[in-house]
Amino acid sequence: MQVPNISAPARRMAIPPARPFRLPEAPSAETGMDDDFDWAIQALRSGSGAGFALILARGAGHDTHRLLALDGLPVARAAALLDDIADRLPTPSARPQSVEESWLDPGVPDIARLFHITQQPDCAISLVLGFPVPPKGSAMRRTLALGKLLLPCVARFAAMRDALAREHRLAHGLRNALDHVNAGIGIISPSKHVAFANLALREIIDEHDGLRASGESVTATSLRDAVRLQVSLDHILATHDADGADHALMLALPRQPGRPPLMAAVLPSGMDGDGEASAILFAIRPEGDLSGALAPICRLNGLSPVETRLACCLTMGKTLAETARMMRIKQQTARAYLRQIFQKTGTNRQADLVRMMMSNLLPFFGRTKVEAIV
Repeated sequence: MQVPNISAPARRMAIPPARPFRLPEAPSAETGMDDDFDWAIQALRSGSGAGFALILARGAGHDTHRLLALDGLPVARAAALLDDIADRLPTPSARPQSVEESWLDPGVPDIARLFHITQQPDCAISLVLGFPVPPKGSAMRRTLALGKLLLPCVARFAAMRDALAREHRLAHGLRNALDHVNAGIGIISPSKHVAFANLALREIIDEHDGLRASGESVTATSLRDAVRLQVSLDHILATHDADGADHALMLALPRQPGRPPLMAAVLPSGMDGDGEASAILFAIRPEGDLSGALAPICRLNGLSPVETRLACCLTMGKTLAETARMMRIKQQTARAYLRQIFQKTGTNRQADLVRMMMSNLLPFFGRTKVEAIV
C-alpha cells in the first residue's frame, strides 16, 4: 500500500505492509462476504458430504448472526433459512468455553437435516451443515468429528481476524487524525527508513522544503544539515528509553532564501513489541496565517468581529499601533477594544492574551475549517 497524494521523490519512501488476508472491510460485491474462510467452508462441505455449509458469528450484545462464509446455497436462500432457525441457535454467553452441537429438522422440503455446532464464550461461532437426505450413523459421527476438529480453528481465526480489523480501523483513524495536524510527523524505523509520514511531512518532503526523500529514508536538503540530522537520528535510536521519550534533539534546517528555517525535532518513541526502537520526527514550518484558527477561539470567548480581528493581529505579533492602522481606527479606540477583550478572556495584559490564545490553538490550523459551536 503506497502512501497517497505524494509525488515521485517522496513516494519511494512508501513500504508495502504485509497483509496475511483480506480485512473484513473489503467484502465481495456479489455476496457481501469475503473469501477469508474459504478453506474452512470447503473442508466442511467436502468432508461431511453436506449439500451446503454456513459459518456464522454472533457477538455479545448483537441480536443477529453474521454470515461469514457460505458454500452451496444462494445468499438470499441462506438469509431466509437463518431467519427460520435463528431462535434455535445458541446466543453468546460468558460461560466457560464450551461446544454445543445438535441436529435440527428445519421444516423445509428440500433440507432434511441441519447440523450445527457452536463454540462459546463471548462470540458464538457456529458451523451449519445442510443435508438433503438424513445421514446415517457413520455419516453423523464423521460430521460431528469434523465439526469438533474445525470449529476451534475457525473460532481462533475469526478472533484474530476481528482483532486485526479493530487494529486496522484504529490505525486508519490515527492516520486521518495526524493528516489534519499542521506539523509534519513521521516515524523513523531502526534502519532509518520512513515507516510513516503524515500529510504535512509528505508535503514538506515533496517540496524539498528543508527535507527531501533519499530512497526510503528522509534527509535534509543540504549536505551539512543532512549529516546533523543523521547524527541526531543515530543518537536517538542508540539511546532510546524503553519507557518512552525523555529527551529530544532540535535542529533548524535552512530552506529557500527569504524563508525562516524549518524547525525539526527528533525524539525516541520507545520500543515496539519486537524489542526494536524507532524515532519520531517532527517538522514545523513557522510561517502561516493563524487568523483562521484563532477566530473560533475568539468566538468561544464571546468576542465581537472587531475584537476578534484585533486579538488575532496582536497574537500574530503586531503592535497595538500597527493593528490600529491596519483596522483604520484610532489607537485610543483600539485600546478600548483591548480592555473589552481582557474582560471577556479573563486576561490583564497583552502578553497574557497572546499566551491564552496560543495555548488554545488547535494543531490543525490551516488544514481544516474550524467552526465554533456556542
